[in-house]
Amino acid sequence: MVNKIIFLTVFSFVLFSSLVSAELSSTLEVESTFSQGENLHFNYSFLSTEDASIEFVPSILCPGVASPLLQITKINLSSFLLYKGIFNYESPSITEGPIHKQCQARIMVISPERYEQTIIKNFTLVSDPLFDFSLEIQKKTFLIGENILLSYKSSLENPSISASLKFPNGTSQNIQLPHQFVANRRGTYQLQVIATKEGYMPKTQNLIFAVIESEANIPLISADVQKENNSLEKFVIIPIISLLVIFLLVVILYIILRKRNIKNQESNLVDK
Repeated sequence: MVNKIIFLTVFSFVLFSSLVSAELSSTLEVESTFSQGENLHFNYSFLSTEDASIEFVPSILCPGVASPLLQITKINLSSFLLYKGIFNYESPSITEGPIHKQCQARIMVISPERYEQTIIKNFTLVSDPLFDFSLEIQKKTFLIGENILLSYKSSLENPSISASLKFPNGTSQNIQLPHQFVANRRGTYQLQVIATKEGYMPKTQNLIFAVIESEANIPLISADVQKENNSLEKFVIIPIISLLVIFLLVVILYIILRKRNIKNQESNLVDK
């Protein structure tokens, strides 16, 4: 009986010690700086003192940068066998905020409860500054045979320009800006431009314009013709209208007098 008690005591102690000493070691390694356009990534590892199944969430958080959807990852660990992994976030786009952003790489172990932990490492995301750039054209609609000048306006001197002009028939031609040509094809043209400067974020611009055969032919009345029309209205039309009004008044007066005369005659006949 005593031996059995001793055995159970020792067994319980060993079991309790193994549970208490069960540990999960986690590491996270990330570069100190990333540039705009680079794939953000970090390395992580787990080491458990026992066989275990864990769930964790890797993530990257940057202000003004769209974050990837959080996903729970489940892995099986073997005791004292190192597990390594890589988390990638491909080419995030910076939407707002400062040029240099302080970001965080995170690993959150959420299951089992005894292994819950969060590891955070900071890094910097550096983006190139912006510059103003716009395309210029005289107007958006031209006639066949007109000269068309394509140019640009930039806040930086001598940016590198890559320009392509797409014609109405679908063909394209690489051009240098400024570029001048005569419109000889009717239809829609499209200018596509990428402007770059070392140390700055690239700019992409598109411009659409049209070439037509002729404008709507709207006859214009000259000043002399307008003057003649005014004279005609003054010396011909107005007198004719006046005569018509007088004629109508005379006719109305005649009708009134005639009715009155007929009425008087009828009254005299009745009296007789």
